[in-house]
Amino acid sequence: MSLESDYMKYINKTQEEKFPYFLDSKDTFGFKIKVNKEVFSLKYSFSWSFITPLLSDVKGEKRVLEIGSGCGISSLYMSRYAKSVLAVDINEAAVKNTKENAELNGVKNLEVLVSDVFSNVEGKFDTIYWNFPWIFVSEDMEVTPLERAYFDPGYKCINRLLKEGKNHLEKDGRILLAIGYNTSNLELFQILVEESGYKTREVLRKRFVPPNDWFLLPYDLALLELK
Repeated sequence: MSLESDYMKYINKTQEEKFPYFLDSKDTFGFKIKVNKEVFSLKYSFSWSFITPLLSDVKGEKRVLEIGSGCGISSLYMSRYAKSVLAVDINEAAVKNTKENAELNGVKNLEVLVSDVFSNVEGKFDTIYWNFPWIFVSEDMEVTPLERAYFDPGYKCINRLLKEGKNHLEKDGRILLAIGYNTSNLELFQILVEESGYKTREVLRKRFVPPNDWFLLPYDLALLELK
């Protein structure tokens, strides 16, 4: 079986829940989190629970951007520490879900927009964060809005982020990217990073072993800082 087909089975499994469902606030940093259908499912992911606590270091920053907000858990978390957070997603269902969770938790310093990477984003940010869709597939593969949370055909989206990112960073700003090393096209990713002129620092790395019924192989998840 190919990595692509394994992930397609996994994505289909994430949508077998009875929607919407709510997560225990003990597992979501004290937030009430509702997950809707056709949105990245937190119940079937490790990355957000590992990466999100590291985002507290946006404390005191004036403006922070999250690309690919999903149901909004990471943006909500950063709203505790940054003065202003903008959350964007190409998936309209995800944007709706993030807005609902912001309202559910009474968060006032979070703006939510539909945007394809920077297509609807204005201004500059101290931090741009993206747990990006690191599964590389052919650039002519057609993907649904939900599948865009996992697949980046031809790495066009991450390439756009790298090429356009500096135009949206403050002078000492940075990009934070979550990536699965052994499930991504790491060689191509590193080439794109180098061509865009960034220096990379690995903030943290952790190995995950998904349950058997997720259809996924173990992978190394890392948070990278680009400047």
